[in-house]
Amino acid sequence: MDNYDYDKVCKATAQLRIQHDIEAKAREGPRVDPGPRDSDMTVGEALLEIEDNMMSDKFWVDLGQGVLRARQALQGEEKDGQTKAAEYLKEVSDQILALDQMYFAGERKVIDQIRDLFEKEEPVSLSMPLSGVRTTRS
Repeated sequence: MDNYDYDKVCKATAQLRIQHDIEAKAREGPRVDPGPRDSDMTVGEALLEIEDNMMSDKFWVDLGQGVLRARQALQGEEKDGQTKAAEYLKEVSDQILALDQMYFAGERKVIDQIRDLFEKEEPVSLSMPLSGVRTTRS
């Protein structure tokens, strides 16, 4: 029998979680593109669109996982969730920046706009509107 240590089990679990998320997205099927928006997106809509875009390609699924975790952290609408979401989005933004801005430039701009909201006094929620954001796609 193979001898597994804690790190190997954590890596295997993370891979299973990612595979589960990919398969769940595939079962949902493609989202219908509503076409051009006539209103601003909310934080939740923007994060979901970014997540869908990144997780639609297995190569970028790790980036999408960070956005998913940020969105999930904001669902509880607690201060701790705000802190975690800000950390996840900073990590994703830094990873996109490391790509030499070849990919996800539009997504990063929206992520940074959401990160700026965390610097303000008022709590950030998924239903909060993002002024001027109609799409997150590059």
